[in-house]
Amino acid sequence: MADEVYRGAEVGSRVTSPTFWGRYAKVVVTAGLSKAFGLQGLRIGWILGPQRTVQRFWAYQDYTTLTPSILSDRLARAALEPRRREQILGRTRGIIRSNFPSVEAWIRGHDDVLDYVAPAARAIALVKYRLPIGSVALFDRLRLEKSVLVTPGAHFGIGKYFRVGYGYDLEKSLQGLEKVGDLIRSLRGSPRAPSR
Repeated sequence: MADEVYRGAEVGSRVTSPTFWGRYAKVVVTAGLSKAFGLQGLRIGWILGPQRTVQRFWAYQDYTTLTPSILSDRLARAALEPRRREQILGRTRGIIRSNFPSVEAWIRGHDDVLDYVAPAARAIALVKYRLPIGSVALFDRLRLEKSVLVTPGAHFGIGKYFRVGYGYDLEKSLQGLEKVGDLIRSLRGSPRAPSR
C-alpha cells in the first residue's frame, strides 16, 4: 500500500518522485488532489491496484459517496491537464520550499528534545520528542492552553511524536510553533506527566 498524495510536492528535488505503481504485482497506490494539488475541497482521489482489489474498493466508494459533483469532476480534469498540473505542483513546491527552512530552524532550535527526518515530499514534518509527557497529553495541553493543533504520534501508534504542517501561511505557522516552544520550555524540567 503506497499513499502518493504528496507525490509532486518534493522539497529538495525538481523531479517528481517515482511512483510505486508497477513495481510489484500486488501494490496498491492511492492519491488525490487534496495535498500536493491543494484542492482538498474537490474530494477527488484515485486508486491503482490489482483489478479485483480495485473493484472491491469501488464497491465501498459506491456505498459511501456514489459520485463526485459535476463541478468537482470538471475542476479535477482541468487541474490534471499536463501544463496546468505542472503549474499547480510548481506553486506547491515553491510554498513548501520557502516555508520548510523556518520550520527546520525552529526544530533545530529545540534539538536537545526534538529530532526529525527531513521529509522528501510533503508539507508535514514528523517530529520525535524527548519530554516527560505522552503525545495525546501533549496534544491536549497544546490545544487547551495554547490554542494550537498538532497531530499526536499516538494516533499513528508511534508514541512520542507529533506532526507539524508547514504548507500553510508561514507567519501563522511560526506563531503556533512559538506557542509549542513555550510549552516545551515549561516541560523540560517538570515532573512526569501522564503518558497516553
